[in-house]
Amino acid sequence: MIETYKGTQIAISTTSAGDKNWTAQAEYEGPDKRKIHLEPEVTYATEEEARQAVLRAAVESIDKLRVGKGKY
Repeated sequence: MIETYKGTQIAISTTSAGDKNWTAQAEYEGPDKRKIHLEPEVTYATEEEARQAVLRAAVESIDKLRVGKGKY
């Protein structure tokens, strides 16, 4: 699934971790064109919770990078 935040495309994937738990990971291209990969070591009860959690982490990461570049 692809989400867009402030012009940055975020690729999100979720995986069933067994025992009815879900994990998620996100990847996006940073301002210097390098790939930023986020994979929290947390499991969630539902796929949607996992997706939302990693999306929040990506948005926070993007905002921190933007503030550092004076773009916020």
